[in-house]
Amino acid sequence: MHKNINIEFNKVTWYSKLLAFIFIFGVMPVIAFNIGVSYESTRAIYDGSNFSSKLFSHVKKEIVPAGITGTVTVGPTCAVIKKGMEKKCADKPLEIVLLFTSYDGKIATTTKSDKLGKYSITLKPGKYFTSKSDTTSRLPLFVPQIFEVKKGAYTEANLKFNSGIK
Repeated sequence: MHKNINIEFNKVTWYSKLLAFIFIFGVMPVIAFNIGVSYESTRAIYDGSNFSSKLFSHVKKEIVPAGITGTVTVGPTCAVIKKGMEKKCADKPLEIVLLFTSYDGKIATTTKSDKLGKYSITLKPGKYFTSKSDTTSRLPLFVPQIFEVKKGAYTEANLKFNSGIK
């Protein structure tokens, strides 16, 4: 009366085993890591410690900017300065493209001063020549100058161009 029936329970296919392996050794560690980072970040907010600086202290370096900043002016602006004309004939801000060359002769960067003559650039520490980038026009006249950028500081370099007015 009874027939032999073979029912196989727990027969696991090869792709089920592969998916389980990927989940256990690939997905679960990522989830656990993210939960841990979230926990530590939240804890750091409440106890005032800086978790990220501890976690990445061997990688993260504080970058202290350095460079050159200043104002570019051109003058004289009047051929003859009479009494009471000093303010009217004062040097004027100059909007111009400046070229910064490293001491070894390689072009480091260019920058353009704004309408007020102000400029600021970030450079690595070292010595730099500054000149106008347009060498085809004679005026305004400018004598290249040398500036030294020190680590963690901006060197002030106020540049004066000669208008050619005598």
